[in-house]
Amino acid sequence: VANTLEGLEKQMVGITTETTILLNRTNALAEDISDKSQRLNGLIDSVTGLGTTITGFNQSLQQFSKSVTGIALDNTEETAQLVKWGTVIMELINKRKSKKNNSI
Repeated sequence: VANTLEGLEKQMVGITTETTILLNRTNALAEDISDKSQRLNGLIDSVTGLGTTITGFNQSLQQFSKSVTGIALDNTEETAQLVKWGTVIMELINKRKSKKNNSI
């Protein structure tokens, strides 16, 4: 019985030692994971901020595009009138040149 108890005591000391080593390793791994998780959170925050910036830029670009389109549509009639007047003026100039050339 004494030998059995002695053997059991040695096994318990071995188990306790292994358990202590495993606990130390587990704590070290948990700390490492925590550090990496915090760094990853910083990266995720940065990417989220970048996404927000890109979304804001995209919205500004869409608004600018709508404004330019609106201005172009508003000025369509005026542009057509200018083209017509330009055509009339060019025809008058050409007729005048023709008359000058014919009279010479």
